[in-house]
Amino acid sequence: MAIVAVPPKQDDHSELWMFLGDDDRGFALEVGAIPLDDSGPTKWLVIHVQRLRKKYQADYEYGKEMQKKLTNAAHDSAAPDLDADDEGRPHADTT
Repeated sequence: MAIVAVPPKQDDHSELWMFLGDDDRGFALEVGAIPLDDSGPTKWLVIHVQRLRKKYQADYEYGKEMQKKLTNAAHDSAAPDLDADDEGRPHADTT
């Protein structure tokens, strides 16, 4: 639901990112990870997982609210029905 970059401590140069969201049982969690790939964060090493702490509560709530708004906007928009053409490419149904 939210991703937070954690500033490094003076003696630590690694990037730490906190991924905030719910597990499959609905518990709010924080997952701390560092990127392993210098070309961009495509591979992560998870170094921390626990129930959400108060210090991340506001970020979590903001992410949850944004997710709710995005979900509602997706349901409210009238997207065209997509079918595949003769070559398998999707296209809008104009009938």
